[in-house]
Amino acid sequence: MKINELQIAIQQYEQVVAVGGQIHSGGAASRALFEIFLASSARLVLIRLKEVSGAAIEVPSDQCTTKECVFASLSLPSLDTLQKAKDRLVTAAIAGDQMAATSALEELGILPFFSGYELQLPRLEIVVSSVPGRGQLIPMVELAIFAVELGDHKNARKFIIEAHGFGPGPSELHDLHSLEGVIALEEGNIVQAVNHLKDSFRMCMMDEYACVECSARAPNLMLVQRLLAHGERDEVIGHLIQCQDVWDAHKKNFSIWIDAITSGVKPEFAASGVLGLMSHPAIKMRHLDTVVKFLADEPRTPIVRSKAEVMARRERLREEYKNETLAAVDGKLHFSKN
Repeated sequence: MKINELQIAIQQYEQVVAVGGQIHSGGAASRALFEIFLASSARLVLIRLKEVSGAAIEVPSDQCTTKECVFASLSLPSLDTLQKAKDRLVTAAIAGDQMAATSALEELGILPFFSGYELQLPRLEIVVSSVPGRGQLIPMVELAIFAVELGDHKNARKFIIEAHGFGPGPSELHDLHSLEGVIALEEGNIVQAVNHLKDSFRMCMMDEYACVECSARAPNLMLVQRLLAHGERDEVIGHLIQCQDVWDAHKKNFSIWIDAITSGVKPEFAASGVLGLMSHPAIKMRHLDTVVKFLADEPRTPIVRSKAEVMARRERLREEYKNETLAAVDGKLHFSKN
């Protein structure tokens, strides 16, 4: 199982590099997103590698770990090099061959991340801060997510505050409340964590546009998973039941999770169908890169409506979109016949 998880982590890293190569030249926001997802996926490889080998790979004596090296531009391997190096890393991990593992990590482009995230986060903050205007919002939220993953609450709070300054929309607010809830929970404030869980859902049901926007991305389950591990089963089940109204196309996933929790089984959130794919680092990165390109200069102010109004208006939006799409297709067919 641990070997399989290492292979999955390496594959995710490889896919992030592949997509990153496609979007890296798309502007400051694209580069910022790529570097955050690259650092996050590289970290996961190192975690899984340690689980397989039983020990951390030591940093080679000639590996530069100074601020100057960390802040230098990243040098990424070719996809051909990745293909060859990833199998060698798995083989080295199984054999406990530290020298071979270090060599494979170097070829994969992961070795620079041994410098430590106390240096990586400041570098990423500078990269994100270089994004002009409100386009900084999306990578800033992702940087806050990464900081929470690292357990760096001080920097996470700073990034969350900065993200709020750019007028986050419903999807970003869903993420930010989830992150604030995780921080509150890990600091022992369960009531505040549960309130943030409720707010994370409420952001997606303010009006029909908020509902549609949130449903285009996978739900943030960081707080859900931690509350469940903390024994807050009823709160989690109630939240997942509510989420079916927003992510109604994925009700089957939520039902499976709810049934598992009710039976006392930990759900496999990350491996669940389309939602699992939507959460995949490379797919999420590509989607966010598209979102940031169409981000308005000014945030939209939601018109708070009742649940019934939101659901009814959302269905009308979907019907209008369906009719417009069919009309466009019909027009193209008519034009081609003429």
